[in-house]
Amino acid sequence: MLDLHDPQSWNAYAYVNNNPLGRIDPDGRGWLTRLKNWLEWNVLGEDEDIKRVEEQKRTMLLKMQQENPNHELLVQSPITGQFVLLHPETMNRANLWLWSNAISSSPGSRDLTPEEAANVLDSAMSVSPALKGDPYHPDSVAARQSTKWDPWKAQEARKEASSLGAKLVREFKESGVGQAAGRSGGHGSPYARAGAELIRRAKNAASPELGQALKTEGEKLINYAKGVSHR
Repeated sequence: MLDLHDPQSWNAYAYVNNNPLGRIDPDGRGWLTRLKNWLEWNVLGEDEDIKRVEEQKRTMLLKMQQENPNHELLVQSPITGQFVLLHPETMNRANLWLWSNAISSSPGSRDLTPEEAANVLDSAMSVSPALKGDPYHPDSVAARQSTKWDPWKAQEARKEASSLGAKLVREFKESGVGQAAGRSGGHGSPYARAGAELIRRAKNAASPELGQALKTEGEKLINYAKGVSHR
């Protein structure tokens, strides 16, 4: 098939780029596939070529994700202007093209403002803007910006706070402290007391990362206790 952009196609034998054994087109429909791929993906090639480019784009995004200190890839949407948390490992082909192109046309990286961080969307969950206590809520962002914040310590602090919260709940349940006070018997009050204890310890935490993690976990337990008490 004649292709003005491919001189080898001007010669009938060179239609297969001088490789008639490896590149055959018995029914003459191969050019339709290449044209379709060019129109859809801007790649003039076979389906195997599209898959190869797809993996190249995925590898690029995964590398960028790993190079970030907290292993998170935040990219501004070319459609809405909102920042989105990406998950390249599970991204479909269309999104790989969309976000890799968005990154290519981006002027560069910068820190998010508190307002931008508060409205980050998770592409895997399609959730609403961050709620109070979430890492991207303005209060959480402001706390990180007011001190020297270490994302690695923050990650470990969240694990420590979660483990401590579960331990306190278990201890309050086993001791029976406050169980009679909760409408839900043995559920609401132990969670509320554990949450209050975490918030108390947050005030004297050894680091701002641990203090924020304890406070956030404590608020989660208290909110959970309120929900349980009204069931």
